[in-house]
Amino acid sequence: MTQGKLLEFLADLGISISAGYLSNLLIKNHSGFETEKKEVYDSGLASSPWQHFDQTGARVGGVNHTTNIICNPLYTVYFTTANKDRLTVLKGLQPGRELEFMLNSLTFSLIEDFKIPTQWQNALKLLPQGTVLSEAQFNHLLNKYLSR
Repeated sequence: MTQGKLLEFLADLGISISAGYLSNLLIKNHSGFETEKKEVYDSGLASSPWQHFDQTGARVGGVNHTTNIICNPLYTVYFTTANKDRLTVLKGLQPGRELEFMLNSLTFSLIEDFKIPTQWQNALKLLPQGTVLSEAQFNHLLNKYLSR
């Protein structure tokens, strides 16, 4: 919701507030809100063995972004990201934790099922197997062994 529409909504409710005061409420001194959001987010993820994840388009400073919604019947959180991809979903389900990657027998079973070209399958076999890698380490290896 834009700040202008929020001011209009508040005025319709009989609340008189200046645009500057509303702006300050929205953009300043949020440490308490951020702490509460993190607590709700962590507790919500722990509250159920399943989560609903949805995404919708959003504009941020005139640039297309994605608003991500994670919820179950006990909570809902929203966060906006520049990308709409699988890694964003994984990061959303593990807030504050770095993604980790590992190649193993399941990996190679899946890439066969997904009909990944043989040249890429063979290149992936050059990477460390059964080793937990950070996202940066994994991307470095992918760039090194799978670049065209």
